[in-house]
Amino acid sequence: MAEALNNAPIRERPDAGACRDCGASVIPVWIGIGKRPGWHAAERCLTCQTAQEARREKQRRQRQRNQLLAARIERSRMTGEQLQRTFASFRPRQGAEEALYRCQDLVRQWGAPDLRGLILAGTNGCGKTHLAQAIVNEFLHARAPATAMFITMSDYLEGLRQMFRRVAPDDTRWAVRSVALLVLDDIGAPAIREGEEGDWIREEVSTMLDVRNDHHRPIVVTLDETQDVIERRLGKRVISRLFGMSDPIPITADDYRMRTTLGEE
Repeated sequence: MAEALNNAPIRERPDAGACRDCGASVIPVWIGIGKRPGWHAAERCLTCQTAQEARREKQRRQRQRNQLLAARIERSRMTGEQLQRTFASFRPRQGAEEALYRCQDLVRQWGAPDLRGLILAGTNGCGKTHLAQAIVNEFLHARAPATAMFITMSDYLEGLRQMFRRVAPDDTRWAVRSVALLVLDDIGAPAIREGEEGDWIREEVSTMLDVRNDHHRPIVVTLDETQDVIERRLGKRVISRLFGMSDPIPITADDYRMRTTLGEE
C-alpha cells in the first residue's frame, strides 16, 4: 500500500486506509521531505497508535522494575525457600505475636529518623529466622530502590577471614556497611578464635556497627545464646553498640519444627 501511495500524483489524495487494529479510517497525508516524497497513511489510527505507545511504555517500565528487583534480590543474598518467607506465610502463635508486629512495623516505619533495629532472641525453631527473612522479602518488594541484605554470622565472619588472609576482596565488608537494611542471622553461633585474627574480626564487627549507627542504617540480628555468651565471643564493645542501636524482642514460642514433626500442628 505504501508503494502505491508513494507513486500517486501529488494532486490526487488516495482513498482512506484502515487501521490494522480497529479498522477505523486513516486519512493519508502528503509528506514532501526525504528522498521519496508522497502520500503516506499510518498503519494505525491516532487512538490505537497512542494506546500502542502506552503499552510499550508500560512494558518498558515493567522490564526496568524486574531488572531492578533482580539486582536487589542478588544483592540481598536470599535464595530458594528464603525468598518465599513472608509475614503472610509466618504462622503466628503464642509467644511470637510481639515479634511479628515489630518486624512488620520496621518495614512500615522505614525512613523514620528515629528508627531502631531489632534483636530477635529465642530458642531454635521459634520463628526468628523466618521473620528476619520476611523483613528482607517485604522490604525488597515494597521499598525500592533501597537495598536490604540477609547474611548469616558464619558467612560474614568467613568473608572477613578471607579478607584478613588476603585471599578475597573486601566485598563482604563493604556490603554489610553500606546496605540500607542489614539482617544478620545467628550472631552468637560461631566462635571467634583468639589471637591476632580474632582481635581483628572483633574490631571489624565493632566498626561495622559504628558505621551503620553513624549513617542511621538499622540492623536486625537473631540470636539464641545469652548476652553473656555473645559478649565473651564478640566483646563488650560490640554488645554495647548493638543493644544501643537496636531493641531486644524476646520470642518465647516453642520449637515449630519439633511440633510439626510430632504432628501437633
